[in-house]
Amino acid sequence: MSKAARIGVPEVKLGAIPGAGGVQKLGRHIGRSRAIEWVLLGKHYTAADAAQAGLIYEVTEPDALLPAALALAEKLKALSPLAIAQGKSAVYTAEDVDLATARRTGLEALALLVGSADWVEGMGAFMEKRAPRFE
Repeated sequence: MSKAARIGVPEVKLGAIPGAGGVQKLGRHIGRSRAIEWVLLGKHYTAADAAQAGLIYEVTEPDALLPAALALAEKLKALSPLAIAQGKSAVYTAEDVDLATARRTGLEALALLVGSADWVEGMGAFMEKRAPRFE
């Protein structure tokens, strides 16, 4: 997130509250007391505030935002697309379910990867001490 950007949930200023799960997700990510602050005050917060709350990956200067995003994309591009998809799915699912279900979902995601082309390439590259080449 650029240091120049601001985020928030200003719906209270319009006589509303965040929809589409915004209230529920915000509380799970930053805690109840902070979520109440954000929702009830409707303020806009800085990138530093968002980083301190754990909502963003990185804070950059405005003109460094695109290069930072592209650098992150390059890192992700070198990794297993199947593992990335399953990892994201498992993390997002874990936010909305109990711990036992989250564990089961994680194991199911891993089971979907075992034997896949990405799994074979990743394990082969590890054994051969080389960088994997995922497609």
